[in-house]
Amino acid sequence: MRDRWLDIRRHHLSKLDEALKNGLVDEGVISILNAINRFEEYVTRSSCYGRVSFTQEKGLIKKGRGKILYKRHGPIDMETIKKIIRKVDGGVLWMNIEGTIIHVASKTIEDALKLLDIAVEAGYKESSLYSMSTRGVTVEILFSEKYSIPLYTRENGFLISTVEVQSIIEYIDERFREIEKAKHRLINLLAEYKGYENTYC
Repeated sequence: MRDRWLDIRRHHLSKLDEALKNGLVDEGVISILNAINRFEEYVTRSSCYGRVSFTQEKGLIKKGRGKILYKRHGPIDMETIKKIIRKVDGGVLWMNIEGTIIHVASKTIEDALKLLDIAVEAGYKESSLYSMSTRGVTVEILFSEKYSIPLYTRENGFLISTVEVQSIIEYIDERFREIEKAKHRLINLLAEYKGYENTYC
């Protein structure tokens, strides 16, 4: 069992190392991944710091069928949105808001439950046990769920008022401030868990 877990851990750490070398990991989430992966009983599988994306859809969103026009792992402003809408050549422009999501494989169910407790305490209230298999127990560390908003069509212009768009921009700005605060809380709690020196914040 131990040898199998070590193989699983090496596999995911190797994939992470390759992704880091190719610049495929969100910069904002790297410190969390490092803090989790220092524990022998955990290994991160996938991650996203949080992002705002704009997709052109034929109508309602269908996963994998829309065209991504823009994405950013941070706040956005009205001028950027105005530039994005100039790229719309049909269909509906959707704004999608996603928070932090990290999948972590755990050696045992007890390890998974401990990590889940730490994540919830840090502010990742939507976290859960995601799956169980021979490859380990996976914890989904989640900060805020995904929201999608129909924003614009060429035929009708903005589908919501300018005031509402500005309100969403302010909401996104606040979300990323909260994402950053939760990140630091999680790293601190992980450091306290086994008395590690916190070198990530």
